[in-house]
Amino acid sequence: MNIPPDYMLFFLIVIVFTAAFILLPIPQWIMAKRYGAQITFIEAMMMSFRRVKAGRILNALSLAASAKIDVTAEELEKHYLAGGDVQKVVLAMIRAKKKGEAIYKKDFFKADLEQ
Repeated sequence: MNIPPDYMLFFLIVIVFTAAFILLPIPQWIMAKRYGAQITFIEAMMMSFRRVKAGRILNALSLAASAKIDVTAEELEKHYLAGGDVQKVVLAMIRAKKKGEAIYKKDFFKADLEQ
């Protein structure tokens, strides 16, 4: 069976794009950028290579960006690697901001790790 080179190239491209969408956090990165998070695609991709669940970090970063809370992907990633729940911390920060309380990120991260 002889497959034309054009078809082989097409199948190769389809396989590469499918693998990228499965292995890399492309949809979550697009959502984070849409909400105004300051993160590059390379940073998001590197999270995946460091065995961090980039989707969780990017979802939490999207929440923080939409609530205008100043938190970086690096801070969230460090907290995640320390065993913390990034979504829970960001939601606590959002609740504190709505109540008009001061947001000290280190306190929120520390409180989550102590539980």
